[in-house]
Amino acid sequence: TKMPPLLRRIFVKPLLLCFLLVHEEVGSEDIFAVHEWSVHSVKRFAVDYSFVNKIDGSNATLREVSGCRFYANNQVALIGDEGELFTGHIEVSDNEMDVKILTRVPLSSVNGDWVDSESLTFVNDSLFISTEAHTRHDGAYSALAISKYDLYTGQALEQDALRIPKFITANVGNNLGFEALTAINQIHGKSLLTTTEGPLTNDEDKTRRFLLTGFPESNASVIAEYHASTLDDGTSLGVVDFEALATTFLALERGYSQGSNTIRLFEVAFSFDNQQNTTIKRQLFEWNTSNPLGNELEVDNYEGICLFPNATFDKSNKLAMARLLLVNDDNTNPSQLGTQFVALDISFRFDLDSQPSPPSIQFWNRLVLSNTTSQNGTTNITMNTTNETHTKIDDDQHKEDDDTDFIPGYDDDEYAGDPDTVGRPNNQWLWLLPAVIFVLMVIALCRTFRTQQPNSSQEDDDGIELSYASSTSKSKDGAKYGRIDHDEFSILPVDDYDDDSQYL
Repeated sequence: TKMPPLLRRIFVKPLLLCFLLVHEEVGSEDIFAVHEWSVHSVKRFAVDYSFVNKIDGSNATLREVSGCRFYANNQVALIGDEGELFTGHIEVSDNEMDVKILTRVPLSSVNGDWVDSESLTFVNDSLFISTEAHTRHDGAYSALAISKYDLYTGQALEQDALRIPKFITANVGNNLGFEALTAINQIHGKSLLTTTEGPLTNDEDKTRRFLLTGFPESNASVIAEYHASTLDDGTSLGVVDFEALATTFLALERGYSQGSNTIRLFEVAFSFDNQQNTTIKRQLFEWNTSNPLGNELEVDNYEGICLFPNATFDKSNKLAMARLLLVNDDNTNPSQLGTQFVALDISFRFDLDSQPSPPSIQFWNRLVLSNTTSQNGTTNITMNTTNETHTKIDDDQHKEDDDTDFIPGYDDDEYAGDPDTVGRPNNQWLWLLPAVIFVLMVIALCRTFRTQQPNSSQEDDDGIELSYASSTSKSKDGAKYGRIDHDEFSILPVDDYDDDSQYL
């Protein structure tokens, strides 16, 4: 049904917001979506693999890849942690994967001497890259930041695109910064989700802080606390990458102990618990020396995950079938495997008619769903369903007064690089929002449906001419009455208004 733009803005969006405020908690067994996975194919490049750079024809070296993201059908961007950005072409067919590395550009530094680039993601056509605070042995410094870059030149288009809370920048460990980054879909648009690889100085070893930011707002806010898994000796794994799914996201954790890597992949969800954000997760697999992936692949230093851009949908089983790419950082170390790409076939529960909608992640437009049924003849591994609930952060406890900090032990009211203190809004009056919305709805309805003369027009106080097309009808008793035809309701531009898309 067509609806006037003013009514749509005041009526529909507040209703959706109210839905999020009163949304009942979804059971953890209903939140998780990953159903099965299996190894599809592998492609390995030797250490110091050399290729011809398509930009200038020079020889370039593929090395130390720590993140990946597809930006077109088979086109992938790869980030190297020595401040390098690669692009390539990846195709999979049957049980084979073909990978061609095409370009390499250096990244310009952001508030530092060099760029320890760790992860990347796209928001529409914009490329965002996360970097770590890292001081090398020679004294060269890389700053903690999430910045906007040009994919083809490596130049920073907007340095420090997101303002990071000062308590994060002041307490992040050396070489333990923003390794994980992804774009998630919310009701107001896309947002960036990130976290530090390791704990802050005042946190427990396994504690991580999830930061979320929306656009055009550039302030990053801590939204939840997450607990990384631990090894047998009690050492926590580092959180090295994220990838968004439908209503959940994947978190890749990596640890190194006694000369061996441990890689764990988790599915993580935000949920309501007494109107507070919590995180729950379940382990999809553990990959180490004694547990080869798919009983055949040797473990290495895997740091990046990304979904291939296409998926198929099995209507009968309500499953979406997609592929997940994993890539490792070879550290330019001859004793490692080299750079290896691993493609997993992965299926998700995806009921188009009844999708659960946790408040922090709403829609899945990362994948293009087609109405075809996929046949998978490979042996699949069914997921375990053990859930782990983590400590939540209560926004209602946040105070703008520095004496009562939102996160104990930290001054969380200031943002790095901002001379003025900027705190998150106090939500103690949030319960009034539904009443305010109701009043606005009543006002909007009164303004929209007030009686108008047939075929008349009037000009409002702001110079916009409002035109109403009326018609007459007969009721059952034969009496005539007037009504407004809403399909004909329009706002006509006059004076300086040249575009029909501009509204009051």
